[in-house]
Amino acid sequence: MTNAAAGTTPPKQRRIAFTTLFLVEMWERFGYYGMTAVVLLYMVQRLGYTDDRANLTFGAFTALVYAAPSVGGWIGDRVLGSRRMTVLGALVLALGYVLLAIPDGPLFVALGVVAVGNGLFKANPANLVSKVYEGEPSKIDSAFTLYYMAVNVGATFSQILTPLIAIWAGWNAAFGVCAAGMLLSVVNYFAMRRHLAHVG
Repeated sequence: MTNAAAGTTPPKQRRIAFTTLFLVEMWERFGYYGMTAVVLLYMVQRLGYTDDRANLTFGAFTALVYAAPSVGGWIGDRVLGSRRMTVLGALVLALGYVLLAIPDGPLFVALGVVAVGNGLFKANPANLVSKVYEGEPSKIDSAFTLYYMAVNVGATFSQILTPLIAIWAGWNAAFGVCAAGMLLSVVNYFAMRRHLAHVG
């Protein structure tokens, strides 16, 4: 039985562990929703795609994004552990956004890398949240309510910011901001990971 399950984890450590995961998720969603806010327009206005081709490309990408987390969650549960998968997924996502930020970079490769990174990442931070509050069912619902606020905060700010950056500084700068957000997620995790030593 883990310390968390036994109820011996100090409340302050649980709060810091939760805050770490909140910020990781917020910055990951900042990167993902920032990218999706501009990538269709990028395909049409910068790459010269027709609307149909751009929508088909984005639709195929979205299908992969929604299918891949089942694999990443299984690997996190059965093979590598949720903490390792969170970091690995975040690094792969950052790589995908960096590839998008390269002028005239490989679009399909970049979108494929983002889809894989999302699959590796997506299920695992939530799994860690449940383990932080394992043995405390009265607090899990509140924790997840706050945790999913991270999705809304990251998505809202990125969908406002990245289109403006695309207008002011160009498409590649907008994708670069998404990569920076993802790297902030990784930095945040490593700065505070000692507080997650008892979970995942």
